[in-house]
Amino acid sequence: AVTPAWKISVHAAVASGSIVLLAMTYGPRMLLAYPLVAVVGWSRIELEDHTLAQVLAGAAVGGAVAAATFALVR
Repeated sequence: AVTPAWKISVHAAVASGSIVLLAMTYGPRMLLAYPLVAVVGWSRIELEDHTLAQVLAGAAVGGAVAAATFALVR
């Protein structure tokens, strides 16, 4: 619902959600991989496809949705 109006970064959302799911499955040590989300975000900004705000919003929404969904299924 957000993307047509503001172009939230789905790449950052998926990267963040993946790390969150790994952490919820295998433990908090998996959060050490979270800098990979920053690399994905940097690439989106460098390619001028997104702004910093769009990348940060995507990462936050992706992580939150993944955590909430996994908690419901678990």
